[in-house]
Amino acid sequence: MAECNFCDKEFENKVDLHVHWGQEHEDELNSHQKDKVKKAERKKNEKIEKKNAERKKKAGMVLAGVGALVVIGLLGSQLINMNSASGTPGELTIEDEPMLGNPDANITIVEFGDFQCPYCAQFSQQTYPQIVNNYIETGQVNMVWKDYPLTEIGHEWARPAAMANECVYREGGDEAFFNVKEQVFTNQNQLNAGNVRSEIISYAEEENVSSEAIRSCMNSQNPGQEVDQDKSDGRSSGVTGTPTVFVNGQEVNAEYASIRAAIEQQLR
Repeated sequence: MAECNFCDKEFENKVDLHVHWGQEHEDELNSHQKDKVKKAERKKNEKIEKKNAERKKKAGMVLAGVGALVVIGLLGSQLINMNSASGTPGELTIEDEPMLGNPDANITIVEFGDFQCPYCAQFSQQTYPQIVNNYIETGQVNMVWKDYPLTEIGHEWARPAAMANECVYREGGDEAFFNVKEQVFTNQNQLNAGNVRSEIISYAEEENVSSEAIRSCMNSQNPGQEVDQDKSDGRSSGVTGTPTVFVNGQEVNAEYASIRAAIEQQLR
């Protein structure tokens, strides 16, 4: 259940809640909440279009007759694989996650990352800029971040960093989040459990995000719950380490050549 902060109505999920915001509380929303409304409305429309497409597909299957059904049965597993590769990311939840790029792009990259992971920093400095320059800035691809802090291998400040950055996203939106994320990786060697929160707040202030708002979020809005949910989603999708990258729901090697090949295949 999701409860409206403005009128205390309850909804079954966040999509319905955010659509309600746009219908009933538009004048009360901040820019980040308005972004959520747009994403929710887009999600709602996608579901409607998908249902309509499924109805048309079922009708077509009936008209095609028994012979066509036999062919579809023989090729069923191949069709399922093709559909999962060409649609939105399989079972990965990307609603209300930080997104960089065109939200209407047909290709979505999902990165599971750990802010203390040196390989994630390397990915950030070497691979990520190529993806941004060649595909995100052209509007062909968008990119979603999901947290996967590896606390079990001694990354003691990975989860606090993820929580602080979740608050940057909530208070400042997508652009602020991704800019601060890159600052964290750039300065990774200077960060530790004692200073990571204050440093992230400092980076966020450079993006015009209120330090008081971030502190309030960390103290009262339980950002750790979202971080833990991301990690649970990752485990369900087979993630065991970082960085792990998916292109339209298909896991690929976290190197630019593999990601590029997966993108180009989807663009054909």
